[in-house]
Amino acid sequence: MTQKQITAIAQQAQEKWDLSGIRIIHRVGRLRPQDMIVMVAASSAHRTASLEAVHYMMDYLKTDAPFWKAEETDNGLSWVEARAADDVAKKKWRS
Repeated sequence: MTQKQITAIAQQAQEKWDLSGIRIIHRVGRLRPQDMIVMVAASSAHRTASLEAVHYMMDYLKTDAPFWKAEETDNGLSWVEARAADDVAKKKWRS
């Protein structure tokens, strides 16, 4: 399900901008603090298109891709809730 949504987000970016390539890597499994989790890249003939596409894809990954994130602390395991700021960031792309 997650891979399907990541692919859909990449396709949406491709439709919005003239991109020659897209790469999204999102790690899964147990990660430690400071581990690299996600890489989003886009290539295009013009930097504005690729930079905007990367921002767009990252904003949509944070809100639309179904990742279930658990956090382990000294107090036990808890599930990480979605952030309101991520929804605000995504809204700027609706036009």
